[in-house]
Amino acid sequence: MKIAFDAKVFTSELAGIGKSLFYLLEAIKKIDNTVEIVLFSEKPIIYNFNFDYKYIKVPSKMPFHIDKYLLNFMLRDCNYIHDHSNGLGVDKYWKKNKTTITIQDLLPLEIKNFFKDEKSKAAYIKHTQLAIDKAKIIFTISKYSKNSIKKYFNTDKEINIIPLGITIPELNNEINNDTENKNEYFIYVGGYSKRKGIEELLKAFISDKLTNSDGGGDKTT
Repeated sequence: MKIAFDAKVFTSELAGIGKSLFYLLEAIKKIDNTVEIVLFSEKPIIYNFNFDYKYIKVPSKMPFHIDKYLLNFMLRDCNYIHDHSNGLGVDKYWKKNKTTITIQDLLPLEIKNFFKDEKSKAAYIKHTQLAIDKAKIIFTISKYSKNSIKKYFNTDKEINIIPLGITIPELNNEINNDTENKNEYFIYVGGYSKRKGIEELLKAFISDKLTNSDGGGDKTT
């Protein structure tokens, strides 16, 4: 089997969706190393991977119908074409029987004032519905996201859940058994990038929790 993946998330700083796709590709190769992976993008991929894949540089800055024709011609021998970014690239795919998508979440529809205006919101809804209509297989990351898809969009297709996995490092016994000072620790599970505000969270935690938390001095060390 040969599966093509839209690799635009690998052409810039690796954020949550990019990391999710990377771990998905790793898992596919571990489960079945005979699966051929094809990565395609307009801009060059800037990361190295520890699995074999074929790379296709797709055309850009050409009339849309020409881009679409050339892309589908280059991917003609692939069994499936997968978009991992909420279906943002599906308007270029020809065949519904080849298209699969992952909808990460629908938080833009649930966060108040996320869109600058109703026109932007309508465009988001229209494109996501197009992606759902065009997909042969739909994946998402949680039961909550699955219910959100059913809530906001029209589809009778099966929605498959692939939870995001995390790797938990082994902690030494000193930390595991330090129940007396448990208020000095917190756990964050998620991606690390500037937009997440982790540095601000750490500063706030140190200031509020660890500095003079018992009235006995600075505990930031």
